[in-house]
Amino acid sequence: MEEGLANLHLLDEEEEAFHEEDSAVDRSYQFCLVGRYLTDSVGHFPSLRNTMTDLWHSIGEIYISDIGDKRILFQFFHAVDVQRMLFGTPWFFNNHLLILHEIQWGEDPLVVLLFLSEFWVQIHDLSPGKKNIQTEKERTVYARFRYEKLSLFCFICSKLGYGESFCQFCTRLDPSKIVFG
Repeated sequence: MEEGLANLHLLDEEEEAFHEEDSAVDRSYQFCLVGRYLTDSVGHFPSLRNTMTDLWHSIGEIYISDIGDKRILFQFFHAVDVQRMLFGTPWFFNNHLLILHEIQWGEDPLVVLLFLSEFWVQIHDLSPGKKNIQTEKERTVYARFRYEKLSLFCFICSKLGYGESFCQFCTRLDPSKIVFG
């Protein structure tokens, strides 16, 4: 060991640091989905990963990783798996809605907007044969709606993720103007 160190020479010069351009780095998110659960509570990530892996039964492997900022990266290895996951929405874990987005080329999974989700809405108590409702300005029509496992929805501002009691929009409204059906 001393012989190896005898040939060691230290220089006072510093080498220029190597910088890679962002475009040169391959940030391929092919067959990847980014998701977020609509909950403010802290979830147990290992349970989520195990449950979703067992539930989805993907053709190829699936890697599920926590990428921070309450976002989860789902990496598949077959296009069929990605389409099955998107087609099977809505997905839930512990009764919390999972919002999924297929990452396109050039998108950053940490900044992509996660606020849209498809779900079924049933309208009840309409007259048979009616397909649409037309109203006059002074007339109000009420109908009953049923939502497919809709969790945490604010009926005042129409956003997912919280209820009316936590709506920031409510604080700017006159309480007499808020109407609940």
